[in-house]
Amino acid sequence: MISDRSACPKGPHRPPEGPNEDLAQCAECWSPTYAMRPEGETYGEHLPDCSLPLRHESYCQPGGSGHPPAVKVRGYWPAAEHQARLAAEEPS
Repeated sequence: MISDRSACPKGPHRPPEGPNEDLAQCAECWSPTYAMRPEGETYGEHLPDCSLPLRHESYCQPGGSGHPPAVKVRGYWPAAEHQARLAAEEPS
């Protein structure tokens, strides 16, 4: 284990962001970090207009056509859920 976490060769570390990431721990320095979730599994849904590829790091970026629903959704993001509801209520 590395005693100086700022010197970790796998760093810098950050917490999970976006629907495709999960909490993890660095094997080198034991710092909290993120890992990509398994294919088809998300934490909450993508933004309804996510412009990034289906499997992406970090937060969704708006301005695209969105994605099909995930196979397995764990947890939820109230803000994204609210945006999805508003989008569904908009007249076509």
